[in-house]
Amino acid sequence: MTRPPRASIPVRALWRDHCAARGVARRGQQRRSPVRFVTIAGHPTGRVRAALAVSLLIVSTLVAGILPRFADHARWLPGPVALAQDLTPVTVALDWYPNANHAGLYLAQERGYFAEAGLAVEL
Repeated sequence: MTRPPRASIPVRALWRDHCAARGVARRGQQRRSPVRFVTIAGHPTGRVRAALAVSLLIVSTLVAGILPRFADHARWLPGPVALAQDLTPVTVALDWYPNANHAGLYLAQERGYFAEAGLAVEL
């Protein structure tokens, strides 16, 4: 079967085929790409946002289910008593006068946090 000569095809049909071949939208229609994960502004589309929410829910559920199984293994780790036997001496040089930004260091020394970590800190 031969193709009809171009002159016998209406101009409107030629233009429609021309636009469809190049992805140009018809009047009143928006051109949509087949796969579009990100909008022009760089934000994820609704489909991607929903997929991310579902995957986050699945991962958080798995983590919440797995973590209690490892809670028993914490008793085998060396505790503060085992670490407190050998305190490592550490000297921290501060400003000439005690300032408010040193409060965390003084509080940790007063409450014994450094000793729990195995450090003998001198301020």
